[in-house]
Amino acid sequence: MTISDFNYEKKKRKVSKIFSNKGWKVHDYAIHENAHNVYFCNMETGEQFISALILNKEFNEARKLADKHKNDMGDAVTYLGEKKNRTKEESEFLQQAVAMWVMSTLSFQLAEEKQPLTEFSSLVIFYKGANEDIFIRPVCFPVKQGTPVSPEDILAISSHAMDIDRQNHPERFNKKAEVIKIK
Repeated sequence: MTISDFNYEKKKRKVSKIFSNKGWKVHDYAIHENAHNVYFCNMETGEQFISALILNKEFNEARKLADKHKNDMGDAVTYLGEKKNRTKEESEFLQQAVAMWVMSTLSFQLAEEKQPLTEFSSLVIFYKGANEDIFIRPVCFPVKQGTPVSPEDILAISSHAMDIDRQNHPERFNKKAEVIKIK
């Protein structure tokens, strides 16, 4: 192990401990000191996880890829977000797809214009409407660099965003009337 490997592992353990203390189950691919945190909240099942966009030289290439495959990433998030009993590989891919999809959203782009990536986090909310339509909704919110948000706060932010959606898009939450044919 080189000194740089040792230093990286030491920093990763430190960051991992900070997130674990906030209530997150932390995976190696979700932790990095110089990262933009992306949270996921499935309002149907209560599932939450954290992923990361690592801010390194590959970030701009990842952004181009995300823009090019936005619809594919969105489809993956809706399909895997709904799927019960995912394999480990599917769960890991879902975390990557969430991070890639959020990068291509207008919410992310507008937030990035106002502040550096390290000063806000992103949240992807997964929910079903009244007719089982699936919605994924991005939310960007300010944070101090390296400060994780607790799972309870993610749920509160998600609930607030859904309240806003209920006001702005009531059609998503109202069952469509059935058409009854009159003979």
